[in-house]
Amino acid sequence: MVRRQRSGQPGNSARAMRAIRRIGKTESKFVFSVHVCDVRGLPAGVSTVSLSWQRGDRVVNTPSVLAQGSGGERGARIDAKLTTVATLYASKDHQFDPKPSSLRVLHTPTAGAKPVVLAVAELDLAEYVTSPAEGAARPRQIVKQVLLSPG
Repeated sequence: MVRRQRSGQPGNSARAMRAIRRIGKTESKFVFSVHVCDVRGLPAGVSTVSLSWQRGDRVVNTPSVLAQGSGGERGARIDAKLTTVATLYASKDHQFDPKPSSLRVLHTPTAGAKPVVLAVAELDLAEYVTSPAEGAARPRQIVKQVLLSPG
């Protein structure tokens, strides 16, 4: 019996290429948490917002909250923590490969409707970890105001 390999299998060649690029690199798992305090500068027609944090096909979301205020002071107090786990790979010179992720402010106009992206911020998780040369990974708190660009 002869088995044929199906061409066009999604992900197989991409997965193989990633594995090849990681040869000789050190693998480290990290837990990343983001505490979202609030969102400011919302458009007038937006009544509810939520925030999503996406990395590849993994997404975590905050609950939707009501927007308040008017004009440039229009915003929403989210006060939620989002957490994700990621594996980062470091080269022999102790530099981590980029690990892109994005924070998105979402508005769902009506129940069941597809969310509208209001703004996006791109984050490289590799910027927030200690390199293997600095010793064992230890928790670090970084306070950062993220400016979002219109979605």
